Amino acid sequence: MSISRPAEPVAELVALWNEQLLPGATVTVEEGDSAVAVQNGRALGVFQPGEHALPAEVPADVRLYFVLTRPLHGLKFGGNLPALPPAPDGQPAPRTVFGDFALDAVKARALSMESHGVRLAGVGTLMTR
Repeated sequence: MSISRPAEPVAELVALWNEQLLPGATVTVEEGDSAVAVQNGRALGVFQPGEHALPAEVPADVRLYFVLTRPLHGLKFGGNLPALPPAPDGQPAPRTVFGDFALDAVKARALSMESHGVRLAGVGTLMTR
């Protein structure tokens, strides 16, 4: 069995491998990714780019998260703001804000995975969406 980052969506910062991890399976981690093995909210280890064989025994509750470690550019944000008081010159304040931003996960092991219902023990929260 071969395990790799799920195909869709490609640009998701954290992607969960949703199937059972089978002993001896090969984990393939592409450049720009890391894979974090997590059990009960604790990181067991991090796989860097390359091919890795899982051990002969893998507990059923171990999950594998692929974490994008290359920068994600051009992510959009924006929307309407609540009513604002007029600017000092009497002109109405803008009612919308928009732009784009980038994300760059440099420490896959420390990334909080709350978007998947997992929080690594002893690690602060990082908003990913």
